[in-house]
Amino acid sequence: MQTFEDIKPMLLSDDEGLAQVGLNLSIHFFEAEFTQAFGASPQELDELMRFVSLCYTKRLKINTLSQLTRIDCSHKNITALPGCLNRLENLETLLCYTNALSSLPESIGELKYLREIYSSSNQLTHLPKSLGKLSYLTDLFCSYNQIAELPDNIGGLSNLMVFHCADNQLQYLPQSIGQLQFLRTLNISQNQLQRLPESFGQLKNLVELNLAENQLTQLPASFAQLTQLRRLDLQNNPLTPKALKQLKTWLPQTDIKI
Repeated sequence: MQTFEDIKPMLLSDDEGLAQVGLNLSIHFFEAEFTQAFGASPQELDELMRFVSLCYTKRLKINTLSQLTRIDCSHKNITALPGCLNRLENLETLLCYTNALSSLPESIGELKYLREIYSSSNQLTHLPKSLGKLSYLTDLFCSYNQIAELPDNIGGLSNLMVFHCADNQLQYLPQSIGQLQFLRTLNISQNQLQRLPESFGQLKNLVELNLAENQLTQLPASFAQLTQLRRLDLQNNPLTPKALKQLKTWLPQTDIKI
């Protein structure tokens, strides 16, 4: 049996070989030493190993679970992630895009080393409130879902640099979004935004902003503070002539698409 170090770089492979992997690993789940080490019930470990077996075509030893840094379960038509995902305590990258997920588990907020979440092209209606605890997160992709609002504490993502939330159902953004001090790329196009919070101007490191295909008629005066902004897409918004004139005055160095 190969160890985790042998297969660590693997991404999700084709379905070939999954049948041989099988899900009959339950004999390991009831071994007390592992149950005690993970602080989880045998049922939780069973659920977790079944999930992990979808992501790799080679069998993993149960004692390597805590060393996993990357999980790729994309393109698997799964409807839920296991609630005990937090047992993967060293997880840094979670790829779960192109599935049928309606939510992400609240336990995801306990993955304190998580840096990247790729959850686009699902059926998500919201993001978990615990998301705001992920202070190491740098990249968040959740486009092409049905998300109607962002958590009020999203500003807790203090190291977030890239945020893609396009083609959802957002009508407003929480004030705390201005706390994302390291954010450089923000794509919230193809939503239903009618206004932006005044705190938006606090995104001093923002370089690229896509607001195309929303319902914006004006922009907050704090936009003038986005001095690092180089690319701004505002196509297909009902902006007033006054708003457009102000924008060009505020951001003379920005490449603006209208």
